[in-house]
Amino acid sequence: MAYQKNIPQGSDKLKNSQDDLLGNFQALNTDFGVNHVTFDAASNRGKHNKLDMPNQTVVPTAAGTDFVLYNVVDSDTTQQELIFKSSDKTYPISGGKRDPAGFAYIGGGMIMVWGQDSAAAGGDKQITPSPALNPIYHVQVTPFTNNDFNIGAMAQLKKMNTADFIVRTSNLSGTTTPIAFFWTVIGKRA
Repeated sequence: MAYQKNIPQGSDKLKNSQDDLLGNFQALNTDFGVNHVTFDAASNRGKHNKLDMPNQTVVPTAAGTDFVLYNVVDSDTTQQELIFKSSDKTYPISGGKRDPAGFAYIGGGMIMVWGQDSAAAGGDKQITPSPALNPIYHVQVTPFTNNDFNIGAMAQLKKMNTADFIVRTSNLSGTTTPIAFFWTVIGKRA
């Protein structure tokens, strides 16, 4: 039976409305049971089993000291992601990309972005992370090699700007063979 919001009316006699009232209580128990432990459960009544959040096409607002959690398709991941919003700040909670070049949200509006690249030994490589960061707070560069030829390979941070950074490579063997490196950046999403 579907919930009937206008039961009972002031003029209804209880004996005449009993079936409707019972039906309403059954409907409430069933409807509340979506994502919750039902009212008639032996334990954990009222607790959440899970939380289903429909996709939002309009960003919800948070008033005063309230906050909202909502689900939206993220422009970077093109997937449904969980977002935290207070009255003045919006932070993605979920999301990221787990490829050799990827990113992950790390809280407080911060994001970690990583990747790999290479440059000829003795050369510079400018890297602009994607998604874009501004400002960048930290850069880590680690050279890697798959053969003994590049044992003396080095890659180091040469310059860090607010939205990009430059890696300088060198090789103790004196060759200009490209040096491969991994990089990791932490910053604020632009």
